[in-house]
Amino acid sequence: VYVTNDPWMGTGHLHDFVAVTPAFHRGHLVGLFASTCHFMDVGGIGFGPDGRDVFEEGFYVPPLAMITAGEIDQTLITLARSNSRYPAELEGDLMSLAACNQIGVSR
Repeated sequence: VYVTNDPWMGTGHLHDFVAVTPAFHRGHLVGLFASTCHFMDVGGIGFGPDGRDVFEEGFYVPPLAMITAGEIDQTLITLARSNSRYPAELEGDLMSLAACNQIGVSR
């Protein structure tokens, strides 16, 4: 599962995360499943449109592998949680994106 909130790669602003999961059949890539969600808090100067540039909006996550071969990247989770006023909710939102994609992959 790969995640990012890069506003120039398709999410709009830092509060929107996208997770992309490759789907394989008999060892061949057959598709990609993607889910996007608006997160309550990713740090930054606070709520509202007060930021003058993207760096004031909060924690930026470039495209990274969040789950590889079933193993969660705990460093990524720790960094994301450490930059949010609502760390449990942020982690839950990340896991829910991965879970949504997994349903698609399993079908």
